[in-house]
Amino acid sequence: QFDADLQGLDDSEILTMSVKCHNARYADLANFDFGTFLHQTTTKKDFASIVENRRIAARKLSALGVDSLVINVTRIVIEDGVASQLERVCTDYLDIMKKFRGEVDGFVSTAEALDESVFEQIRDALQTANPGKKITLQQKIDPGVASGFIVKAGVQRFDFSLATVIHQGRNSVGAV
Repeated sequence: QFDADLQGLDDSEILTMSVKCHNARYADLANFDFGTFLHQTTTKKDFASIVENRRIAARKLSALGVDSLVINVTRIVIEDGVASQLERVCTDYLDIMKKFRGEVDGFVSTAEALDESVFEQIRDALQTANPGKKITLQQKIDPGVASGFIVKAGVQRFDFSLATVIHQGRNSVGAV
């Protein structure tokens, strides 16, 4: 029957129909907020709502090509009424995987934006001091630094700011 419907159509018409079919299938995914959906699943705890929410989650995640194990875990979490915790589980998992892969996030705080070469020197120095790690730094502007900079990457913190020097000086004068 399907082949008969395509008889007499040229390639561009078949392609257009295919694109329309694809767009119709995935149209509801573009506007679907999965976080809101998961939160909503915790408010409706009757059996019919749980079954329907499990079906919706499975259908949406399957359409996105998500692994079946993740789909099953999501369905179980919905059934157990703890779907609101799924975002925290995912965040914790991503943090664990970053540590496993040796990825370290950090920042450089300065009173004014650093030029690119200075920023690269700081990142290269951290990278050299931490072989095997992948350091990702961001710049933060903090007028309280006054002068100098503060680097925080993972558990490491290096403070080369004028504000800290002044603070340390005041503490040492107060100790005398």
